[in-house]
Amino acid sequence: MPRTAVVVGTGSYAPNNIVTNEDIIKKFENARIPMGKDKTVSGREYIEGMASKVGYKTRRKIGKSDETTATMCVEAGKRALTDAGLKPEDIDLIILATDSPDFISPPTSSRIQFELGAKNAAFFDINAACAGYTIALSNAWQQIKGDPTLKYVMVLGGYGMSKYSDPDDILTEFMFADGAGALILKSVEDSQYGIQASSMQGNGMYWDYMGIYGGGTWKGFSEEVTSKRLQYVKFLKGFPATVNIEAWPALIKKSLEKAKWTTKDVDLAFFTQVNLAVINEVCSILGWDPKISHNIMDVYGYTGSACIPMAIDDANKKGLLKAGQKISICTSGGGAAFATMALTWGK
Repeated sequence: MPRTAVVVGTGSYAPNNIVTNEDIIKKFENARIPMGKDKTVSGREYIEGMASKVGYKTRRKIGKSDETTATMCVEAGKRALTDAGLKPEDIDLIILATDSPDFISPPTSSRIQFELGAKNAAFFDINAACAGYTIALSNAWQQIKGDPTLKYVMVLGGYGMSKYSDPDDILTEFMFADGAGALILKSVEDSQYGIQASSMQGNGMYWDYMGIYGGGTWKGFSEEVTSKRLQYVKFLKGFPATVNIEAWPALIKKSLEKAKWTTKDVDLAFFTQVNLAVINEVCSILGWDPKISHNIMDVYGYTGSACIPMAIDDANKKGLLKAGQKISICTSGGGAAFATMALTWGK
């Protein structure tokens, strides 16, 4: 069997500041939210209707603290190192998946490497929006397979999107939360465990539907940016309600086929924690009991590129992960980008 990557440590971090649905309702209690032609609903009706579909009850937010995507990732990384029984200097490479970086340049992973004390680690960032974590894991796997000098790779997902949320936008205030997660991969030979397969796809027609459009070379810091509040994360167009329902099942099956698995072989699934109703429907399409999906959005809200490692760490800490379990990972994000993975748990 060829060289592969196994998970030897997990860690996660979320800010202490808890924001409930009721907190957001109180903020927008006097607002009337447009819901199509000639129809509006109250802030309470809007939040309660959204929550019933997507499953968010509370979320953690950085707020006005000095915390950033990098500082959260450092904490998650420390916890993963403790879980793995490793020191910071043992890490050979750090890969960060985020679309809420501390700055446009340099890579946020440079700050993480320094503050973590991982002085021997190379580093780089990946931005594939909320599909980025699976793509970062796949990249780490490929790096390990191709470079025999790599022993330990830390793959981080960081999300500080509340810093980019428009305080006057009820949707982004409800949806976006903050947190970080980390997995440490170890290079091993001839293992029955570890990453088995991954798949990616994209549909770039959605590039101007949702994102942070100020500050880059497209809009820069023009007057248009501030007048349209494009320095904040914005939904400029509405995504079709079925975009993930149509994309996820086929791409999950593609990774499973590469691993020589069927849907019946999967023991546990981790999805982008964006919409509980969509997760349940995709599980139904695949013939899975919805309980196969380990969900954390009820506690942490939507943490984008951090939600997969946070959910895996949560499952690990609760003793739900056993050696030999076959795991499916499925993520999607703005752009639109999609990625899946098949992973056998165990060291």
